[in-house]
Amino acid sequence: EAYHFLVEPLTEYEFDLRKALEPYQGEYIFAAAGATNTTAFINVEPRPMMSSFLARTHLTSTGKQVEKREVVVKTLDTLMEEYGFEPPFGLKVDTEGFEDQVIRGATNFLRRTEFVIAELSVAERFVDSYTFAEFTELMDENDFFLWDVLGVSGVRFVDVAFVRRSNKEPAKVAGA
Repeated sequence: EAYHFLVEPLTEYEFDLRKALEPYQGEYIFAAAGATNTTAFINVEPRPMMSSFLARTHLTSTGKQVEKREVVVKTLDTLMEEYGFEPPFGLKVDTEGFEDQVIRGATNFLRRTEFVIAELSVAERFVDSYTFAEFTELMDENDFFLWDVLGVSGVRFVDVAFVRRSNKEPAKVAGA
């Protein structure tokens, strides 16, 4: 019964967004989530799923030519106001090294959020990106703690779940 709101900066994913929403109520917009409302250039990789606002390090560089594309960036706080999101919220973030910027633009949104699932770098995959410790500290500042590791992809990144520190039953919130 949850309403799904998908935020994606690349129009190449429109078919996938429509397909993902077929069994659910929801909508999508073409924008990136970030720390401020602005426009920015994203590095669009030949394999769009690897696109990022940040340059890749030698660990993950494809060596292929990237397209620099200007996209709209909005904070989750702004999107919540513009679209009238109704809590409680769950948040899934996979932004190729930009996850900390999404969280920085979600102060009010996070106050109404029960859990956050994020793909986090554990190796230096992107230039000028956060460290794993910095991200968990940022989540702690927003009243969340690392609750579970959901998946490990080699030694470069992990999918993790954070739940609100004040939640007395995190297993119910996270679906365990």
